Amino acid sequence: MRIILLTFLVAIPLHAADELKAPLQSAADAAFQRVVTAPVPNLDTAVKCMQAEAMLFAVAAPEETPLVAFRRAYCTLDNAAAAHDSAAFETAAEAFDDAIANAQGASAKQKSSQSLAPVNREAPSAWRVLAAVARLNGGASLESQEKNLEAAVDGMGYPDCQSYAGTPNFCQGVKQLGSAWLGRIALSKDDLTTAARRFDSSDAKPWKDFVAGVQSFERRNYSDAVEREQRAIIDWRATQQQSLLERISPQPSMTDALTDWGGAQLASGNTSAALTNLDAAIKLDGANGRALYLRGVAKQRSGRSDAAADDFNLASRAALAKASDTGSAEAHFYRGVALFARKEFARAEDEFSSAMNTDSESRWQADARAWRLLAAVNAGACGASRESLLKALAGVSPFFPRNDATASAGACPTTAAVFPAK
Repeated sequence: MRIILLTFLVAIPLHAADELKAPLQSAADAAFQRVVTAPVPNLDTAVKCMQAEAMLFAVAAPEETPLVAFRRAYCTLDNAAAAHDSAAFETAAEAFDDAIANAQGASAKQKSSQSLAPVNREAPSAWRVLAAVARLNGGASLESQEKNLEAAVDGMGYPDCQSYAGTPNFCQGVKQLGSAWLGRIALSKDDLTTAARRFDSSDAKPWKDFVAGVQSFERRNYSDAVEREQRAIIDWRATQQQSLLERISPQPSMTDALTDWGGAQLASGNTSAALTNLDAAIKLDGANGRALYLRGVAKQRSGRSDAAADDFNLASRAALAKASDTGSAEAHFYRGVALFARKEFARAEDEFSSAMNTDSESRWQADARAWRLLAAVNAGACGASRESLLKALAGVSPFFPRNDATASAGACPTTAAVFPAK
């Protein structure tokens, strides 16, 4: 009789707890579904979901807390995307960290009280992708999230996260999102092969076109580069980010994209179109040193030497303001071009040497070397510099004044017979 009574007394609070939990579970489920099925992130919907999941978490059984913590983190991410708030994105990243810790053992609070034994299980890789992406949207550097993101994306399988999602395509969408960010990271390092591979695994068609355009430029197929980069920019301009995953995908820097497109147009011989796009790039960011430099090249080829020299000077100042080794190297390079335009050849040669010594890995190293040799030749060093200059022309970009360099080499006394004056 005593055992029956004890069982009855124990069952009363358990039954009461279930009665309390049921409406909270129902409310949390409904709130989460409203978030994952909404066409666009919504502040009100996201906040209500966060609150509902937090209330459910307080009464959830230990084995239920990982999923509840994940859903709360996802709703927090939706809130950050709706608010376009950097601090909110960091809060979302921390919420995913909590969900991951919860899936691998006790929650932070339970760990500190030692009231729950650890549960040996791995958190879904999709959660790690979303934590990294949240930090990237919050302003974290690309490099800081690369290793975590790479491990999560490459380690993700379909069963890994399907059961934690509100839609059947969730896992695939998150993997594509992570791949797109890895492509963006690779592109920032000029690793075009990796960038193309990562973007191919994503759903980011404009990025695929853009990288293909840059690759065409590297192969000196400038007309194809113009076409592909134009297609990417048109798509970016027409795209309206709607869903959560679309909003937190890597976004292009339109000033950089227009600069690349203008550069491809300049290389293909369409100087007028190049000037239009380079003007647009500079209007978006007046401190875009590369756009200013390329616009200077375009103006110089259009016979506007004074205006070109002004742009070269502006490019140097803009690059110097970056306050980094790369920015300093670019500043030396652009200043060297400006000094050369003023026929201050000795000073220009020094600037090009400084550019080469400051950043030996930059993509314009071949141009810097050829410019240094061209400055030396124009300053009167027609011996070894002339021969080196002629050899260096094989590796220069389409923005280097190849014809001027050939003419300067031909004007050297020792090569007058080989390069007769016209």
